[in-house]
Amino acid sequence: MVHIRRGDLREQSMELKGLRGKNAPVIKNMRSRIAQEQAEFDAGGVKIHAVRSVHLKLLREIFSLLGPSNLKREMAQLTAALQQKGFKLGIKPAYGETFERLQANMRQVQAKGLEIHAMLKATFLQLNTDYGFSLQVPDEPLVDAYLQDMALVERSHVQYLGLGNAFRLAQPAFADRLVRALSTRLRMVHELALADIEAWSKSAASQLDAQLRERRKNFVRRIEAIDRIAQASGGLDERIEEISNRSINLDQVELKLAELTDYLIEMTAPERFGVTMNDAA
Repeated sequence: MVHIRRGDLREQSMELKGLRGKNAPVIKNMRSRIAQEQAEFDAGGVKIHAVRSVHLKLLREIFSLLGPSNLKREMAQLTAALQQKGFKLGIKPAYGETFERLQANMRQVQAKGLEIHAMLKATFLQLNTDYGFSLQVPDEPLVDAYLQDMALVERSHVQYLGLGNAFRLAQPAFADRLVRALSTRLRMVHELALADIEAWSKSAASQLDAQLRERRKNFVRRIEAIDRIAQASGGLDERIEEISNRSINLDQVELKLAELTDYLIEMTAPERFGVTMNDAA
């Protein structure tokens, strides 16, 4: 505890001695400059907010394209064709058109992801230049793997639409199972794509939030330091003398502690109880 207190007093003394020579106008100018920097930083926050708005808008569009409601709409034509009574000999064209629309949606998702990536890249570069940030945009999200998954789903189910299954397709129960199985697999592909895009988006946004938060805290710390300087400048010499006296008192405490420790060591030595060192061993 003595060592900790001595370290604290040393730091306080060095800080206060470093304040000598800083008069009130200098302190005022320092505070004004920090306040101006903070105002400029806050003004830049308006641009960041605008970028966030566009980012969220594009994300909502992506979630709309890959959401369950849109999947149901895109499959409505195929579902209607499968639910018709009788033989369904013309089902393959509807099946192919459905997957063309779904793949087109996935390519739209790719385009919107690239748009978000380009926007964040330009914004991060500007923030790094203006404020000394170290923001890095993750690599752009790719959907090639999900397009391949959709092609695999298409190939795996097209076998049920041939002439060999014409009688089975005429049964409402079989057609219903086919639609539900197909929808389930496509929904899984969409959910995986959305999870990847959401994780990518959060990884970009989280580092921006962290560095903005740290910069705002830094402004607060700098202003608090200036306020401490202003408060300490009035009675600076008195405060330095007070710390010096506390340091002297701490030296006396340390001397007394050493004296008492030596006394206790002497009292607990084996010889005090009539025991030699050899006997103790």
